Amino acid sequence: MKGTGLLLLAGSWVFLAVGHLGGHLGGGGGLPPNVGNWPEVLSRLENLPRERAISFAVVGDSHGSPTFRRILEELKKKEIDFIVHLGDFAITPTREGHEFSLEQVRDVLGPDGPPMIMVMGNHDVDVGFPVGKFEELYGPSSFSFSCGGNLFIVLPNCLPKTLRNGDGDGRSWKKELEKILAERRPEAGRTFLLVHSPPSIL
Repeated sequence: MKGTGLLLLAGSWVFLAVGHLGGHLGGGGGLPPNVGNWPEVLSRLENLPRERAISFAVVGDSHGSPTFRRILEELKKKEIDFIVHLGDFAITPTREGHEFSLEQVRDVLGPDGPPMIMVMGNHDVDVGFPVGKFEELYGPSSFSFSCGGNLFIVLPNCLPKTLRNGDGDGRSWKKELEKILAERRPEAGRTFLLVHSPPSIL
């Protein structure tokens, strides 16, 4: 499947999907060790054998709901390598709101559950909990990693109106996408773009 096109996964389209592919505590305070975008979390995925088939789940727009807890309970029973949360994870865009949702993860998955990658959603941040606070908790909001010979690109493409600077959500994420694709796509089998909001154009 080398050279196949870009696959888009956006939070507004997905609550739960499970895919099968052939082929921080530091800075995080009380963050579970298997949650976030810190190097120690990503390294668990990047160190999986390239030729090994991988399995991952995609969730989004959970907002700390009881349904999210039930989904985590089901995922715990499955043999998946990681989970991607496509944003709007917190019940409110505050530290307390994020902590409420993190407590669900702690209770259900525990410290040995599959890694959970965090995409920033527009309801995860606000004036009182801006992008910098999100990144202090979870790690970078813009990054890429490889897993099972595939490239995964995580970009923040959706900000709340209170954090916009007169240019909508801003389109710098597209420049970042172009940069990552130019640098890393030749090494990848499939390429996945993980964002919160479906972009109008790529």
